[in-house]
Amino acid sequence: MSEDDAITAGLVDAAHEAVEHPGGDSPKDHGDPLAEVVPTEPPAREPETYSTAEAARLLGMSEERVRQMVDEGQLPGERDEAGVLAIPQQAVNEVLGRRRKEPPHQ
Repeated sequence: MSEDDAITAGLVDAAHEAVEHPGGDSPKDHGDPLAEVVPTEPPAREPETYSTAEAARLLGMSEERVRQMVDEGQLPGERDEAGVLAIPQQAVNEVLGRRRKEPPHQ
């Protein structure tokens, strides 16, 4: 291996180490029990909720109508810090269940 190749290999190793352990030593080196726990991405919303678009599709209505129902208290929903609306799946299922029990319109 030439001197240039050795320098390049050393720089690549140092770059990988810096990416894996920014700021120096690895937390594992200091006995940190959470060192291996690295969150990937926080969930956008709870898995037991639907987005406005999902609820609208399931209920057969527009997203605007779903938002209106939430605003009027006809359908529960909560907004996160970013203002994104999350609607409990159970609430959507209850609306669907009530619709199934209603007699058809004549």
